[in-house]
Amino acid sequence: MGKVVKNAGAEGLRFFGKTNRLISHELKNVFAIITETLGLMEDLLELSQGGETLNLDRLHSIKQSIIDEVGRANSVVRCLNTVAHCVDELVGPVDVAEIISLAVEITKFNPVLRNTAIRFVKTEPQVIYSSRFFLVNLFYHILDFAISAMGPEGVIHIVSDVEDKKIRVSFSGVDGTQLKSFSTTNASRLIKIVGAKTAVNIPDGKLEVLLPINPPKGGLLFPVFPVFKPF
Repeated sequence: MGKVVKNAGAEGLRFFGKTNRLISHELKNVFAIITETLGLMEDLLELSQGGETLNLDRLHSIKQSIIDEVGRANSVVRCLNTVAHCVDELVGPVDVAEIISLAVEITKFNPVLRNTAIRFVKTEPQVIYSSRFFLVNLFYHILDFAISAMGPEGVIHIVSDVEDKKIRVSFSGVDGTQLKSFSTTNASRLIKIVGAKTAVNIPDGKLEVLLPINPPKGGLLFPVFPVFKPF
């Protein structure tokens, strides 16, 4: 059991560190753009003081650009806060659709992954008893793998639905010939931690994750994080 706790903790720390690096780098980019834009505004004001006509339309455009970047910074900070709050309750009720959306948002901060088209329409709440933190970690790993093994369509589709006391989350748009290598990724440890099962459909280029609404007795979530009773 000590090994399970150690592995879970190490995996969680790696993900938390990576998420913070991605988000802080994104904030740094926002601040750099704001600084450059303010510099441009200052140049225009100096030119106007030298006798040139101040282009008010250009000035308004610069102002709007700064407002947009401030809005982007607020969105990044909200994401950071959401990730941080994922560890408030290590085990408890979790909305799977909300966690998928969070994983997609984190993926967009990764410069290697950000330009990938990811299609996910958030559904009505699909609540299970699990770990928010390890679920978002798992979905991020799956998205990382799916994008690296993406098929010719160039789009990753995510669909989640309820099936026989389980939530099925499907990731399609993957090159089927590479799906066999998924079992060797870091996600395999996370799958065990949250008590999930996976299946691959090679012809359709689809990876599926089955999440129990309540984790099975004897599963890793209970002995590792015995915090709440299942609902």
